[in-house]
Amino acid sequence: MTSLLKALICAAALAGLIASCSDRIDESSIEVDRLCSLADTAFTKQNFGDLLPALEKQFHVERDRMRITDQGIFIPVRDRFVEEKGYFLARPGGNIILRSGDPALVRVKSCIFRYHIKG
Repeated sequence: MTSLLKALICAAALAGLIASCSDRIDESSIEVDRLCSLADTAFTKQNFGDLLPALEKQFHVERDRMRITDQGIFIPVRDRFVEEKGYFLARPGGNIILRSGDPALVRVKSCIFRYHIKG
């Protein structure tokens, strides 16, 4: 095998590794209106049977890793030691305060936020 071919294989493997470690998804592909509507129904009825599978499919995170709180649902997409990054689906009608503290919340659109817990 030539050294150029070896270098190309290593570069491709490294690019794949870096892409797999991303803590974001293509946010333009998030079905925001649908997820916010499902969240409204789920929190009203306290039945998350339709919402959790939709979140699994959308964010590629298993439901047992998601945390349902009174304020909404945390969907972790990356964690390292005590640091965690992911998406937060706010409970409809909740009073979400955007802040740079811990956790830091940044609105993506409507009821969907990006979060970062520094730990």
